[in-house]
Amino acid sequence: MGKDIFRKHGVPVPDGYVVENASELKPFEKPVVVKSQILLGGRGKSGGIKFAKNQDELKNSANELIGSKIRDLTVTKVLVEEMINIKKELYVSIALNRSERAPLLIASASGGVEIESVPENEIFKKKIDPLMGYSDYIGREAVSFLKLEPSIASQFTKCDTVAKGIVAAKEKCNIQKPSVVRLSGIHEEEGRKILSDNGIESYPGMMKAIERVVQVAGGN
Repeated sequence: MGKDIFRKHGVPVPDGYVVENASELKPFEKPVVVKSQILLGGRGKSGGIKFAKNQDELKNSANELIGSKIRDLTVTKVLVEEMINIKKELYVSIALNRSERAPLLIASASGGVEIESVPENEIFKKKIDPLMGYSDYIGREAVSFLKLEPSIASQFTKCDTVAKGIVAAKEKCNIQKPSVVRLSGIHEEEGRKILSDNGIESYPGMMKAIERVVQVAGGN
């Protein structure tokens, strides 16, 4: 369910499907991970995650997990998901801070399964104003804290939302001069179309945008 929400909003996630019985398994095509679908942290350490590199291993893993108990919880379904090569693991979540009555963004370059054991100085925390909602600057602060490539910050930008704001601002201020925008992030195609439909040029890279600005300033 969570990954369906990510997928809907343009966040890349591995391909996968959920089954309640081994008879529902699809034909094996590539190495997969079989994950117990239970509301419990640390499933891997408790034997709730298995790996399969062929059809027999896939079927056996599903049969072993479905119906088994993990810390008194019965596994009724499993997620079969493509196995991917993990270059780097990060922890990111949004939790409800009840004392502040607001969502809290939590991120760390350490931990994940056992985030509770990570030192406080290695965890980024930022309250999200429930009235203002999430803003891109919060993502940029998290990227800086985690010491990630600055370009990753662009993935926190919803290009279609930014594009609508630019169009609205241009109309409100009655800007007649040619406009050039550097646009990079999720929903990029939608954002570019919105700008293009309103006569605004957009480029994914800073240098291309700068070059075009110079050309426009020179009357080209």
